[in-house]
Amino acid sequence: MQRLLRVFRAHRESLQICGLFGGIIAAFFLITSIKPVYEVTVAPFTAVVAWVSTRFLEMGFDGVVRQGTIIRIEGGTPLDIKDECNGIYATFIFLAATLAYPARLVPKLIGLGGGFLAIFLVNQVRVVTLFVIAKNWPSLMEDFHIFVWQTVVVIFAVLLWLFWADRIAGRRSGPATPEGK
Repeated sequence: MQRLLRVFRAHRESLQICGLFGGIIAAFFLITSIKPVYEVTVAPFTAVVAWVSTRFLEMGFDGVVRQGTIIRIEGGTPLDIKDECNGIYATFIFLAATLAYPARLVPKLIGLGGGFLAIFLVNQVRVVTLFVIAKNWPSLMEDFHIFVWQTVVVIFAVLLWLFWADRIAGRRSGPATPEGK
């Protein structure tokens, strides 16, 4: 028991950060699961993702049509952008980790804004490439949608946070010791 207490004390700050991260991400999911909140946050965000994706696709394809969150080429298979496809979950992971991390306000704001934008842009690449795959290689669509791109977006969010914590928020002076620092 004494050993366990020493380990806990030695890693108290890390455990507090992890607990705060878990609480923040749970709050994001809980709050956005409330229908009125969802309708003024996640639903419009998903519509923006579809609108921006359509603008990109119009640069390379004729006849791209968007109806709400559904994008299609006339006569082609529709691509419906849902919550799992809008990048919001990867964004929640990044934002929760950034908010939980003990950093000064300015680096934290840079992380929140820059991370949100970077994940949004990577997710735009995801939607556009999935559209191209659905159009040209429909048999590959499901594998790329579920296994490749979902993984890439989440890994990108984690790596982006690691970069932010190390380069933007600044390196910590060293690991915590049982005495405090």
